[in-house]
Amino acid sequence: MNSIYKIIFCIIYCISFKFVFAQDTIKAKEFWKNGKEIMRSNSEYGIFHPDNIKLAINAYTLSIEADSNFFYAYTDRGYAYSLQNENEKALSDLKKSLSINPDYFATYNCLGMLFNNLNDYEEAKRFYYSAVTGHKETDMIIFFNLAHLYDKLEEYELSIGFYSKAIKIDSTDAPSYSNRAFTKMKSGQYEEALKDFDKAILLDSKFIGAYNNRGLNKYYMKNYTEALTDFKKVLEIDLGKIHSTIEEIQSHQKFALNNMANCYYELGDTEKACYYWNKAIEAGYIYNPDWKRVFKVEDPNKLLEIHCN
Repeated sequence: MNSIYKIIFCIIYCISFKFVFAQDTIKAKEFWKNGKEIMRSNSEYGIFHPDNIKLAINAYTLSIEADSNFFYAYTDRGYAYSLQNENEKALSDLKKSLSINPDYFATYNCLGMLFNNLNDYEEAKRFYYSAVTGHKETDMIIFFNLAHLYDKLEEYELSIGFYSKAIKIDSTDAPSYSNRAFTKMKSGQYEEALKDFDKAILLDSKFIGAYNNRGLNKYYMKNYTEALTDFKKVLEIDLGKIHSTIEEIQSHQKFALNNMANCYYELGDTEKACYYWNKAIEAGYIYNPDWKRVFKVEDPNKLLEIHCN
């Protein structure tokens, strides 16, 4: 009889353990979903509000506390940490996720993005290629990220090729068209770039980056008046209060002001050129010497000294 009781006890214990484990997983999933929802809210154009990132990290942490083997939460918390440049924490979480589930593509993708941001491009490529699964929805993201990586490496044909693969999977993704256009522009394919910028703006009429870069593309094509229209549009677009503190959005406005100055100078209106060079500097425009080679633009501070005494 004692052996029967032991068997019954073991069965009850195992059922109870599985129930508790299942309940922990359910809690973990709910906290994780909350974090995902926080990250999705107000994150247009790949830009996340800093407060939202912190709230999401808290939600992912609660998920991990509920179930220490819930690898989804480790991956997403690692990604959130990387957005805050907390790279050691990001790497720790992503490695933990891989130790629990070495087959989760998103973890490899996040590791690729992390090493890309750290300028370790060989490691970034290795993880991106490891993330390719053969599933269209997930591979589209990987192709986009590989394209961005090859653009940074100035391997423009490879970059354009991967953006094209992403577009083939999702022909409604405005950033893919805009980024492919940007790469084409840098490689001197201005007519083809213009078509892609037009498509991106057709898909998203408030895509501030596409307007700014289309204006720059028109500047290279010497269509200065049309370029000015795009740059002015950048200053007009209202992306909402949530974006007002985001540096990426503000930087487009700084670039637009400087680009407007360059257009006015080419049109022979030195007075307006000087005005907008000053406005760009006042807005926080900081010149990168490498831009002369990549974007064919000069330092506005020097231009002010030469033309605006």
